[in-house]
Amino acid sequence: MKLPIITVVTPSFNQGEYIEETICSVINQNYPKVEYIIIDGGSTDKTISILQKYNEDIDYWISEKDKGQTNAINKGFKRAKGEIISWINADDKLYDGALDKVAEYFILHSDVDLIHGLGTYFNNNGKYWNINKNYKFIEARYITHFAFDLQPSVFFRKRVFNKIGYLDEDFNFQFDTEFFVRCALNFNFEKLSNRLSFFREH
Repeated sequence: MKLPIITVVTPSFNQGEYIEETICSVINQNYPKVEYIIIDGGSTDKTISILQKYNEDIDYWISEKDKGQTNAINKGFKRAKGEIISWINADDKLYDGALDKVAEYFILHSDVDLIHGLGTYFNNNGKYWNINKNYKFIEARYITHFAFDLQPSVFFRKRVFNKIGYLDEDFNFQFDTEFFVRCALNFNFEKLSNRLSFFREH
């Protein structure tokens, strides 16, 4: 069975307090074909020293002024070599084994272009809690809300860019929702029962 390359992109700006946890959650996946890209917006905290610490484990990283997180994510997407793409912010984490689950599903379902798994919220006080919106039908509410169970639990095939383009950089907020709505209107997508990511609230 040929495993697909999965590219994970992390946009970053002054998230030195959290980014090491994010990095470790990706590079310790034990998935043999992960490409990890970090696009930093010119951090002035300890982020750069952390990136240098994990230089051998990160396929590509850069720190330079950008036009915001949407622009940073797109820069990562345009460098991606993977067949499967996702992004995770510099304060969130992947579940152990998440990429194995993602790869297995895409291998078995060649007609599906986007999947979204479950996720767990957590905060800096050590509290963890689960939310399952459980929208089963492709209707307006489902299409506009599935990403928030949770955004880093969404993975999609790189080929979607060929039809609908990249993130719309005119959006500073809700750019993920706008992009996923475009995906939902043009491609097949499915919900997984697996928990794939942790989303930090702070």
